[in-house]
Amino acid sequence: MSERRDTRYVVLGGGASGSSLVRALAARGVSGPVLLVDDGSVALDDRVWASWRSLSEPDDPAVSASWRRLAVATERGERELALVRHRYVAVRGRDLRAATDTALAAMGGARLTARALAVREDARGAVVSTDEGDVRADLVLDSVGLHPDVPSAPHAWMSFTGWEVESDHPAFTPDRLRLMDFRVPQDDGVSFVYTLPWSATAAVVELTRFSAAASPQSMESSLSAYLDGSLGAGRYAVTRREAATVALRPHVHRHSTAHYVALGGSAGLVKASSGYGFELARRDGARIAADLLAGRRPTGLVRSARHQAMDAVFLDLALRRPARLVAALEHLFARNPADLVLAFLDERTTLREEARLVSSLPVRPFLAAAAHAAAHAAAHAGAPAARSRRHHDA
Repeated sequence: MSERRDTRYVVLGGGASGSSLVRALAARGVSGPVLLVDDGSVALDDRVWASWRSLSEPDDPAVSASWRRLAVATERGERELALVRHRYVAVRGRDLRAATDTALAAMGGARLTARALAVREDARGAVVSTDEGDVRADLVLDSVGLHPDVPSAPHAWMSFTGWEVESDHPAFTPDRLRLMDFRVPQDDGVSFVYTLPWSATAAVVELTRFSAAASPQSMESSLSAYLDGSLGAGRYAVTRREAATVALRPHVHRHSTAHYVALGGSAGLVKASSGYGFELARRDGARIAADLLAGRRPTGLVRSARHQAMDAVFLDLALRRPARLVAALEHLFARNPADLVLAFLDERTTLREEARLVSSLPVRPFLAAAAHAAAHAAAHAGAPAARSRRHHDA
């Protein structure tokens, strides 16, 4: 075991949340050094994150592809959507790692391959115990979820299985991303397929499922059937595989002290209604960096109570009335501009805009879901957490 290290900031976890924070600190000019502690158990080269961003944002070197045309498909057909104020972007893990290492170097920081075991605070700061020794820092920013004040037990789970495939013929539309395709079995909650086309013959095809069970049955057979049937991919080779399970909690209180700030899933930055967390993590990192630069205690992104409540309602429909949720999403995209729907899903809409969106939805199922979600939240308030370190870094 090595001797103790001293640094200004320790970031625990090198996934989307930890890496986004490190990049935000460098972009804002926050003085380091910063130590990024990651055990390497999740190979970043095997990950791809995708989400939408405003066109007003500057170019990002970690973005490997982007789209302005989307499609949403149900059994009643496919609807194409054009983005005016947004673009949908994909970030490969290897590119995120390279951009993060550049940011670390700019702040005189480093990456430590080690398993973080515990964190404790005292009057002088915080100490992180790792299997490579202790690290003392002024502030620990934790996407792993080490603090004992962990969130309540998950309400549900999002599971996904993704393949990067190469087809022997043009099976994909390179300039159009398929955001949601519900033409898959809906046996256990809500399921849809998501397709990121790199070219006419190569794409990431991912099956996502929202369910009450932590370990739903294998989804590979459903993904294979989709490629053979709905997509008509013909003969293809799977060049990369990715799978994970993410805990979904509509209401999470972020733990934050003078020397410790929770990040990622343990801070409530995974939307229970959609599983999206990458853009929330980027905005959270920017907010924390701005606070530190201004000499303030970092609070990070604060999700509003109304957004968390809406998350709970959509998740309740996904678990108990999946067909109603699919119909609601179809209504949203059919009756509103795609940019407005994406801003809503990204929690960047005003009350007036949200009222417009809600008015386009069927009222009775949502009122019933809202009542059930509120009762569930009251019944499970303070329930003991199911600790799962591996899923906290969104």
